[in-house]
Amino acid sequence: MTVTGYGVSGTWFWDKDASAAWLTVTSPLTPQTASGTLNYNVAANGGVARSANIYVNGKTFTVNQAGS
Repeated sequence: MTVTGYGVSGTWFWDKDASAAWLTVTSPLTPQTASGTLNYNVAANGGVARSANIYVNGKTFTVNQAGS
């Protein structure tokens, strides 16, 4: 996902639902001061459908994954 701009503090960073171990943000790992790309991985799902949220600059982005 591409993030444009920055937050009120002059930087942007992400957070995610703590219970979503299957969703891993790979970069950036430090607060950013310019627009950039947030990269994440989604682990294979051998069970039921699931969803989790990534939060950036006060906005919520939902990642949905179908079950098998």
